[in-house]
Amino acid sequence: MRAAFFYKIRLHCDKEVRRLFRSADPATQQVINQQFNLMPNLFRRLRYLLLLPCISACTESLEKQVANPEVGDVYVVQFQPQGDAAMRYYFYHLYRVTPDSAYLHPARKDSPTADANLRQLAFEPSANSIGYTRAELTELLKEQPGDVTKSRLVQVRRP
Repeated sequence: MRAAFFYKIRLHCDKEVRRLFRSADPATQQVINQQFNLMPNLFRRLRYLLLLPCISACTESLEKQVANPEVGDVYVVQFQPQGDAAMRYYFYHLYRVTPDSAYLHPARKDSPTADANLRQLAFEPSANSIGYTRAELTELLKEQPGDVTKSRLVQVRRP
C-alpha cells in the first residue's frame, strides 16, 4: 500500500516537473540544457527533492518508534566489524514490551544490507535474549563512546 502511494506521488511529481520545464520559453530551456547537460538526471533530482517532504510526513520518525516500541518490531543496528571498512547490519526482534522495558531476540546472523529478508535471519528464542529499559532503548540511537564497532540503531522495521 505504501509503495503504491509513493508511486502515485512520484508520477505526479514527474508530470509537474515536466510541465514546468515545457512552460518555460525555449531560450530558458536551452540554458537549462546547456548548464546541466543532464536533463534526465535533472528530472530525477527534482523529483526526489519534491518527494522528501512527502516521505518525511508519511513515516514515523525513528525516535518516536523507539519511544513507543511494539511487539514485532525489528531493530536494525548498523556496525562496522573491526578491521573491515564495510558496514554490516544486525537485527533484533522485539518480542515483549512492558511499561518500562523491552525484550529482544538477536538474529542468528548479520547482513551486508539493512533491507535483508527477515524470514532468512532466523530469530529464535535463546539464552541470548536482551532486555532494555526504555531509557536504554533511546541510547541505541547514538554511537557509544569507546565502541570500536561504531554500533547504532538506524532503522525500526514494523510489520
